[in-house]
Amino acid sequence: MVARVLNLVLAAGLFAIPAMAQQAVTPAGADANGSGGSLSWTLGQVDAAFLHSSAGSMAQGVQHPVELLTVAVEEKGASPGLSAWPNPTTDALTLDLGEAFDGRAQYQMLDMAGNRLAEGRVNASPCTISFLGRPAASYFIRILHPDGTSSLLRVIKH
Repeated sequence: MVARVLNLVLAAGLFAIPAMAQQAVTPAGADANGSGGSLSWTLGQVDAAFLHSSAGSMAQGVQHPVELLTVAVEEKGASPGLSAWPNPTTDALTLDLGEAFDGRAQYQMLDMAGNRLAEGRVNASPCTISFLGRPAASYFIRILHPDGTSSLLRVIKH
């Protein structure tokens, strides 16, 4: 009899524990299901858990926090008078080396993967670098100075 009462109290206690689930009041969200798995997303509340194992790592949560940091780095060998305009550009970029211009600098146009698309000598300051016929994307202009240093500019082409 005592055992029956004890079992009844334990069973009632187990069902009395509230169920814990991920819950958030959010302004937007959705669920997506496919053959590769499922995904749900929400906007508005920060809560995340990070799981790590020998098989890999996973981040899960209501919404992951995003931290944006601004870091300033002084580049050695960069020309303080170096400027380029207009950026973003549609057809051409004007490049001015300022006081560092000596007629021996070269430029290279690179795509985001680092592939060299064009190159040439900076014969005058300011000079013009053509972007005609190039697709809208981000590019790098590397200035190779005669003393072996280089400067890198990011240019956006619309």
